[in-house]
Amino acid sequence: IFTFDGREDIQELVDFTAESESLIAGIESLSGYEVVDNSTNLNGAVIEGLELLDAREAAYANEMFSGSLVVFTDGTDQAGRVSDSDVESAAQATNHYVYTVGLSGEVDSDHLTGIGKDGAWFAAGVDGLEAVFQDLGAAIVAQASSYYILAYCSPKRAGEHDLELQLIDPEDGTGDVVSSLNYTFDAEGFEGGCDSSFF
Repeated sequence: IFTFDGREDIQELVDFTAESESLIAGIESLSGYEVVDNSTNLNGAVIEGLELLDAREAAYANEMFSGSLVVFTDGTDQAGRVSDSDVESAAQATNHYVYTVGLSGEVDSDHLTGIGKDGAWFAAGVDGLEAVFQDLGAAIVAQASSYYILAYCSPKRAGEHDLELQLIDPEDGTGDVVSSLNYTFDAEGFEGGCDSSFF
């Protein structure tokens, strides 16, 4: 969890963690949060948030990684360090998921929708936030649940080979391929003893 005001850099509240207690404590501490610069560096915060996710992804280069950035704001960018068009382009181009939540009538809904390429929600007042965050949470859970790991043990021991994965709809009864994915792999150095349950 990171916060932003008018300063150039976002401020770390809680580092990346799997401990929900730490996250909840961080959110609860916001009641005493003091703004240092009363401007709003919304666009710069989004860019820095995407850079943090890029760095996190690089640290997991040999593992599966899926990053999501959720931006919550009650205003528009006032700092002007990054243009609206530049931040929207960066958000649309990233391979991370980007969601936005806007509170009150002071937000620019078109701009937040442009940033939130994977979803944008709006609440007119604090009393509407619970429903918004429930919808947002459901979207993130659905996205996270859409990843599957496929393990394949090849009898090949050398050379390049093509592997095709086919998706067949079991309900239509035709056996027609709905979608397919082709992958080329090099079997040089492959040995026996592969166990797909290891993956």
